[in-house]
Amino acid sequence: MADETFKIYLPRMVHGDWPIGHKLIADKGIHDAVRNPHGAVSVVLPDGQLLGVKPDEFEEIEGLESVEDIAERTFPEEVAWLRRNKDSLVPHIDSDRTVGKTDWDRECQESGRLNRGKTW
Repeated sequence: MADETFKIYLPRMVHGDWPIGHKLIADKGIHDAVRNPHGAVSVVLPDGQLLGVKPDEFEEIEGLESVEDIAERTFPEEVAWLRRNKDSLVPHIDSDRTVGKTDWDRECQESGRLNRGKTW
């Protein structure tokens, strides 16, 4: 194994190819990785084994990214909307002092935003 590790982000679960590494699995998320002398990238699994990943299966991360940065890259429109409307997302208190629906709840219900097929 190479001495220098770096971080990569896997946008989905990756498993090895048949017949060599088909039992090796790397979950979606941020992982340590190494590069061999030819430039091929492998995920370092928790047990120390290496699982090679194809260029379209990962994104290299310069430094450890925050969840907010990953969300902004993955869902830019939704994050921009949340930032614009952050003050209205806190539940408001109705006149009878009960907590009512947030503007976010009403907006999602009216626009059908919750049924667009994206997972949050």
